[in-house]
Amino acid sequence: MTASCFTQLTSRVVVLLDSDVDTDQIIPARYLKVTDKAGLGDALFADWRARGVDRVVVFSGFWLAMGYFLSGVVLCLTVIGIPFGIQAFKLAEFTLWPFGRSVVEAPGASGCLGIAFNLLWLVLFGWGLFVTHLATGLLLCLTIVGIPFGIQAFKLSVLALWPFGRMIVDD
Repeated sequence: MTASCFTQLTSRVVVLLDSDVDTDQIIPARYLKVTDKAGLGDALFADWRARGVDRVVVFSGFWLAMGYFLSGVVLCLTVIGIPFGIQAFKLAEFTLWPFGRSVVEAPGASGCLGIAFNLLWLVLFGWGLFVTHLATGLLLCLTIVGIPFGIQAFKLSVLALWPFGRMIVDD
């Protein structure tokens, strides 16, 4: 009995920029206390992804989040600015933890008031923030190391352009 040869192998490839990768870096041991394979995909390179989040917070995310937070505080000092301050707080939170999260439309959020607030936001703040995040994302994507951070900047640009009626969810 002869075994048949395969002619094509289809798989995904991940290029690792580190040498001497330990298997505990691929799937950390704390995730291997399960009896089946379901859900192990979320554990792949979990520590590396956490390091990426740390880099965002230290190098740019912290300062950007503080700017959004202070803007939110100033906007909330006026009664009319409270809805805009809440959106600034939403941007600050998303800036600190962008990895593993995405922006989606909130259910039932397409009302006239939300559209009016979004148009006002767009004219006053949105275009400038949107273009700034897009330019930052493009600059970050010029380097291989910066591509994941550039993708997060693109996600942030969408929220900065039209924040009312959107919510942040875990992927």
